[in-house]
Amino acid sequence: MSISIITVAYNNEETLPFLFQSLWHQEITDKKFLREILIVDNNSQDKTLSICAKYMKQSNAPFKVRCLHNAINLGFARGVNKAITKTIKSNDILLVNPDIILQKRALELLHYHLEHYPTIQIAGALLSRKSSLLKSTHLFPDQLKELHGTYVRKPNIGTAIFDFTNIKKIWPNNIFSRKFYYTDVLATLPQTRHHIPVDAVSGAFMFIRKSVFDHIKFDNRFFLYLEDVDFCIRAKRYGYQTYLLPYIAGFHKAGSSSPNQYRINYNAWCKSRDLLFKKHFKYTYICLHIMFILDMWLTQIKHKLFG
Repeated sequence: MSISIITVAYNNEETLPFLFQSLWHQEITDKKFLREILIVDNNSQDKTLSICAKYMKQSNAPFKVRCLHNAINLGFARGVNKAITKTIKSNDILLVNPDIILQKRALELLHYHLEHYPTIQIAGALLSRKSSLLKSTHLFPDQLKELHGTYVRKPNIGTAIFDFTNIKKIWPNNIFSRKFYYTDVLATLPQTRHHIPVDAVSGAFMFIRKSVFDHIKFDNRFFLYLEDVDFCIRAKRYGYQTYLLPYIAGFHKAGSSSPNQYRINYNAWCKSRDLLFKKHFKYTYICLHIMFILDMWLTQIKHKLFG
């Protein structure tokens, strides 16, 4: 088997070289496993394209580097869907954010478990906001809290109210947030050496069999955020189980493509949040929609008053 890595980039001149270097130094026994890395550039305004061009010219590259340039910023979901049609035929897909640094044996471990467990159709890894995780073979208690968002349960009404609004800031340790982020599973991770079934994993590192895309694609209406959760929920309806591979780790510098969190990230988050619950909670959506609008208005007022 072989994989194509797809990376959707937007103004990632600072982080992209680190991703390339971590891929360059992967310890892979089967040299044909990683066939290519396809960078989807969403009309970056920095030096992202020149960095891609530099690596495309490397004669000693252990894999093929290609770049797909979009004239406008298509967002993550549309960028991935477009890239799927451009990958080398029959390859499976590994989505990796441009601000990820992988452990040296990450792809070797991925290859091994995909070969031995063909039932794994969708899988994610542990993504930490601390680079120290890259140097350790065991997770320590202080590292567990840095795995926020790596894998989640399917959202419910409680999640919508207590984790997807500003109530989370007032009551961060509420039962709905703890359940959403699988905190009951976190304590067992240091001893875990097998794949764990979960509801959804982060699109920052997501393996997907290409056969899965014969049935479903990412929803193009999601510009940024929650398209991965939506994808995994829909995949489960087709009988595809999502797994966490706790023996594979990476450092994730989240938010590198959108430094202006309020004007860009927050607006995209609000739209994605509304769309997710509109799709999957039709009967309670109206009430949630009103609550989300109030939450957005209060946030806007807060930013105007306090910056």
